[in-house]
Amino acid sequence: MQLPAVLVSLLLATLYGLAFSLITGRQPRRMPLYCAGALVGFAGGFLIAHGHSLSSMRLGQIPLVESTLGSAVVLVFLLGLGL
Repeated sequence: MQLPAVLVSLLLATLYGLAFSLITGRQPRRMPLYCAGALVGFAGGFLIAHGHSLSSMRLGQIPLVESTLGSAVVLVFLLGLGL
């Protein structure tokens, strides 16, 4: 993965974490946790998509749908844990 794709991935995952924090109305001190969770989920979705050669919609080298779903799964899991 090239540097621009890594930077766009980091930006998207961070935006997902921040948006999730704002939408759920959680405390601001939990924003780093949600950003980290979104990053982990985004990377997991990317690796699964890359490993199984899945890609329904790409932005350059980034499988958007799979990576976004990975972020969503981790964020909902964190919410379910009460964090």
